[in-house]
Amino acid sequence: MLRFLSSEFFAFAIILCSTAALIGVGQSQPGSNEHTVWVTIEVICVVLFVFEVVAKVMLSGWRGYWADKWNRFDFVITLLSLPVLGIPFWGINSLSGVPILRMARLFRLLRFLRFIPDRDNLAKGVSRALRASIGVFLALTLLNFIFAMGAHTLFGQDAPQHFGDPLTSIYSMFQVFTLEGWHEISADLASVHPDSWGWNWLSKGYLVASVFFGGILGFSLANAVFVDQMMLDNNDDIGAKIDRLSEQVAELQRSVDAGVRRGN
Repeated sequence: MLRFLSSEFFAFAIILCSTAALIGVGQSQPGSNEHTVWVTIEVICVVLFVFEVVAKVMLSGWRGYWADKWNRFDFVITLLSLPVLGIPFWGINSLSGVPILRMARLFRLLRFLRFIPDRDNLAKGVSRALRASIGVFLALTLLNFIFAMGAHTLFGQDAPQHFGDPLTSIYSMFQVFTLEGWHEISADLASVHPDSWGWNWLSKGYLVASVFFGGILGFSLANAVFVDQMMLDNNDDIGAKIDRLSEQVAELQRSVDAGVRRGN
């Protein structure tokens, strides 16, 4: 029984049922019998998640269980899902009033990550890419801050909806860096002083510079570093194959040379 509760098949079945319950709760009308059934299934799924953790701990011991990083991941997700168990005590609609408790329903979907093919290599690649990208991300953050403070100084009084305070300015400049809606910000700035040639060129030039340095160069560099690190495993495999091929060619050349010497 313990082995069945700790099996991948059991975990996958619970996740599918939990996902179906999540959809059913959202599709049904609160207070209806259908809604009550789906909520009950949801609570049962969380209880089964707890049973799964207990079964694995009983089979391999706490140290053995905790040594597996995917077990640690499952444990955290199960822990974050526990507020759902309060529904029988707080009422079916209790999660509707507390956003952080409603989020507990969504955490269980992260369990699907466990069934991604080649997940260990993928996780290593993402971790390596994030470490390699730290410098680029810090540089982008600094660049965003500099441009945001400059925009707050130049345009804060005339366009307070975008640059009225430092935090709003940082968010607006992040939008510009992501190339999302920056033309709308430019149009809003141009509408402040439509007859001022200098104002229009200043605002447009500032935003174009922000797009070029932050969006085109900055994010392109970040993407390039991230993708390069993600592909490093493939590059290593290709390099290893090339090295083995070179060794074989060198060995073949030595054999040919030895044969030529013997023939002479």
